[in-house]
Amino acid sequence: MAMLLFSLVPSLPRHESAKAADMYLAMSEVAERLANARKTLKKVKAQIDWEDKAKHAFWKRQRAPFSAIASIKLHVEAALHERVINVVSNAAPLTWRVILRRDAIYRTLAYQSKWLANILAHAKKQRGTTVAFRRRSADDTTPLPQPRSRAFLDDTLVSSECSHDNRWNELLQCTPAEALSASDALPSVLYLAFELFLVDSHFDKTDMGRRLHRFCCEAISGSTTAPLPSMESLEAQLCGHLAAEFGGKASNPTLQTLVRQMLHVRLAAAYVRPSVADLAAAASRLQNSKAKMRQVAFEGLTEAGYNQPDMCLERSVAAMEAMPTFMPHAIAAAYMKAVASIHEEVGDALGLASSRLSADVILPVLVAVVSRAMLPHLALQAHWLESVAEGELAYYVALLHSALGSCL
Repeated sequence: MAMLLFSLVPSLPRHESAKAADMYLAMSEVAERLANARKTLKKVKAQIDWEDKAKHAFWKRQRAPFSAIASIKLHVEAALHERVINVVSNAAPLTWRVILRRDAIYRTLAYQSKWLANILAHAKKQRGTTVAFRRRSADDTTPLPQPRSRAFLDDTLVSSECSHDNRWNELLQCTPAEALSASDALPSVLYLAFELFLVDSHFDKTDMGRRLHRFCCEAISGSTTAPLPSMESLEAQLCGHLAAEFGGKASNPTLQTLVRQMLHVRLAAAYVRPSVADLAAAASRLQNSKAKMRQVAFEGLTEAGYNQPDMCLERSVAAMEAMPTFMPHAIAAAYMKAVASIHEEVGDALGLASSRLSADVILPVLVAVVSRAMLPHLALQAHWLESVAEGELAYYVALLHSALGSCL
């Protein structure tokens, strides 16, 4: 088909010739992307199969302490390439890039892969040596040298051994905000320290760690038909296990934030998969209803009795556009900053204290902000916000859903 289009290019009118050439190039790009995805998927699945066989082999090889993370990363990458093949195969040749970029499952898997790669690289840098993880031979009787402990928030060596108890207590003494990353690109230093602590404490070799690893691999690959437990129940189980093992309270906010991130990095795509069709429909409605939303916002402010329905909201729009899209708690923190900016801007414009603004004012303003901002992934962001919404955040998440409902 592509060769036929290409052969017709010289005989068509100029504009038709350009369209045919664009279509030919687009189809070539689709074919190339699919070929690369299938090739990489085959390689990743071969690695997964080799790891599975090695677990049950009659010979035992020494496994790196971060092998569980590497295994989950392989399953995430396999799911990522399968999603690329599925989306690109069913998309129009000229629009497949946009469709793939906005696909909720693909985007989530891509960030999972990126975060797991960063965690794995950090663990290898801190604990990985060629000597420590070489395969043992039959006459290998000399104890392997143990790497010296490193300060959990620094790469510099410390003079004395840093006990698990001390490192654990230092982790829990940090604030939940320190556990959050400012962007989707990289995990925070504190979160990397938490993952390194789990590696050093051999969490993946515990019964809880093995069950979590097996569940993550099955959930990401879609090989289980059983309904997924709630993320809250998984968080409670893990927090309880870690608190019982190392001390502290399972209700510690920092521990809860770290554990939720740990689960999200490993399982996010499995939990967004059932909602992907609804998220795509919501994103499409939002994209096609900006003019209607601006009108709704104008009418709402006018009905509330304010004579500045077209007030400037530049700071609030910028704050909304700056929200990350992957980690729920990070999205929540950025969203609440945007809400604070809305209160300040509207209060300044109306000459009122920001704390005196009611929902009758904030809702149409939020509709106006959403209609003006470039938020192609807002439906996905709202989905993750809802998963961690409680207290004041729950109130403003409900307002956001009402704002999105104005485009119906």
